[in-house]
Amino acid sequence: MSLWLYVNVSNPFPITSYKGMDSEVGSWNSLQAGIDNGFYPQFRTFTFGINAGLTKVKNEKK
Repeated sequence: MSLWLYVNVSNPFPITSYKGMDSEVGSWNSLQAGIDNGFYPQFRTFTFGINAGLTKVKNEKK
């Protein structure tokens, strides 16, 4: 029997003093770069998983 547990977290929390929705705002327009116009914040992704494998053990006679 085998059992694997895994956890993956991407962008769990920002470490910044920025008070807006997202400190990583951006724009293709260089005149608006760094201006928070209500863009959605970066996604937080939490992934949990279990991988279990069951194998049948053969009885060997000696």
